[in-house]
Amino acid sequence: MARDRGLEEIVNLQKSLIEARDEIAVFKKVVRHNSGGGVSHVKVKEPESYDHTRSVKTLGNFLWDMEH
Repeated sequence: MARDRGLEEIVNLQKSLIEARDEIAVFKKVVRHNSGGGVSHVKVKEPESYDHTRSVKTLGNFLWDMEH
């Protein structure tokens, strides 16, 4: 009885392993397809220009925009 349960668990693990292997193969294909060997073009918003205002908030916002 315990042996049968052990064999059944081994069979279930083998099925799970096969399913995981198949999923990994699909993920690899998707990654290869989406990478395309090139860089995707992302449009980045230009940061607001700094108007030399003597304000900590204004300068902080400008620096934050430059970093991001």
